[in-house]
Amino acid sequence: MVMPPVMQSRQTTDVVLQALHMAVWRRKPKQRVLVHSDQGSQFTSMDWAAFIRAHNLEHSMSRRGNCHDCEKMHAVWKV
Repeated sequence: MVMPPVMQSRQTTDVVLQALHMAVWRRKPKQRVLVHSDQGSQFTSMDWAAFIRAHNLEHSMSRRGNCHDCEKMHAVWKV
């Protein structure tokens, strides 16, 4: 699932949760969905983890210092 853009000047936990909530609401996934992110503080927060659990999502996180691990998906989705 590709998260829709939510525009703000900073990428806070609230902003990424809004984007993920919008994606879940639009797609209404029936099965568990993999959500991939980097190790930013917004993706390691308790609110993020609670949302992931509450919506039957699975969190995948990139390795430290590896900012190119999802480059191929960005190319596929032209993100």
